[in-house]
Amino acid sequence: MYHWFDLVVNDRTGIPIPDVIARAYDTVTGALADIYADESGTPIDTVSGIANAAKTDSGGNYDFFIDDGNYDVQLFVGSAPLKVIRNVQMKVAATLGDLDGKTNASAVGVSGTATNLGTGWVGIVPDNPTAKQAVQAVETQLIDRITANSTPTTDGYVTQFRNSPTTGQDIYSAQVPAGYYYRSATRSAINIQPGTTVQHMSAFDAYAINNATHGSAPNEANAVCYFGQAVAAVDNAHVWGINTACNDSVGNVSGAGVGRVLIGWEHDVDVNRTGTTVVGASMIIQGSATPLNADAYQVGTRGSATKWSNGFITDDASCTVAAIQVGASAASGSDIASQQIFMSFRDGSSARHQLRLNASNSALNLAASTTADMGYFQITTGNIIFGVSGASTDINIQYLAKGLGTHIFNAPIRHYLASSVTPNANSQMMFELTSNTSLTVKVRGSDGVTRSAVLALT
Repeated sequence: MYHWFDLVVNDRTGIPIPDVIARAYDTVTGALADIYADESGTPIDTVSGIANAAKTDSGGNYDFFIDDGNYDVQLFVGSAPLKVIRNVQMKVAATLGDLDGKTNASAVGVSGTATNLGTGWVGIVPDNPTAKQAVQAVETQLIDRITANSTPTTDGYVTQFRNSPTTGQDIYSAQVPAGYYYRSATRSAINIQPGTTVQHMSAFDAYAINNATHGSAPNEANAVCYFGQAVAAVDNAHVWGINTACNDSVGNVSGAGVGRVLIGWEHDVDVNRTGTTVVGASMIIQGSATPLNADAYQVGTRGSATKWSNGFITDDASCTVAAIQVGASAASGSDIASQQIFMSFRDGSSARHQLRLNASNSALNLAASTTADMGYFQITTGNIIFGVSGASTDINIQYLAKGLGTHIFNAPIRHYLASSVTPNANSQMMFELTSNTSLTVKVRGSDGVTRSAVLALT
């Protein structure tokens, strides 16, 4: 006796439909078939209350037992027809030949344990590897379905897998504003119940193992767990490679909460061989054009109350070479500076500016968007140089202490003196090497008058 079970949902919304009546009819004669509540032959009406008819529960599930044969399963809402699942081979000992014609499978004549694969389909747990490959080819075609997006403003899917009556839309619609809908080619929804002893439960898994030596394109023999291609085929089209969301409450309800953890993405790399090369995340831009704007990594917020604590962190002792490496601004050439690091700030008028940091010729350069002048800190053999450059004819270097603080130098100080200098601000003092035998000290007072004293050199 064959055990048939199925799930009835609204094709547009994915919501289970209760109280749907299911009957089985002989495919050849059209006669109503006897169906039972269990393998012992208990009449189905002891469960459904209707002779030879099963009824869906609140989750849209129904099942029955039936003698081996080919049947049409008809679904009704009351007396109104809802759906017909035609020519279902219900056999405990099915063969690939039974599926031939519906799936283009070859009749290899291998039998095994029948397994329900979904609405109206029977798969086989084969007895040998050759048969298993044939069955896998059949099962691949069983989920090859086409559903048009004729109603894009409603939720929908082509194929859905779930472990409970909870649908993907049940989870999604609770977290987004009213009127947001989602349509999927393949949808998976998982509801983890309290008290489970399972370590991890995944809505979708992918596993790959590569036993092939890497080759050259196009025969590289790469193993990829998740692969996809999104194309913005027309102007003003937007595409995402991956778009996931985590939430710490159903329906975005505010509150304190305890022990809830959101991990947007975790990628574990297990290394056990010293000759292995590892790239944690690789963001590669390619093509034939330079985009209007391209950010490889962006940290942002959509609410003033919710912010990241840190944009980027490296744990202690996690990097052996460098926590951050910044490349040169060109791939080759001489006297090429590094790429810049920008740090934004706002002035007293709330205008936004940037401080820009880069390296060139063994110097660390610091510039600001507010001026064409810049400062640099250069390291050479035997010298460390603090310098300035830019468009201004005269650029000062100021050392500013606070309060009664002073400038302390713990080594001899060497000054290179000009032959003619003039203080340009009150309270300034300057030294002038007037001649080889004469040193002039010039001081500009608070009255704006510059006075001088000449020291004779011998």
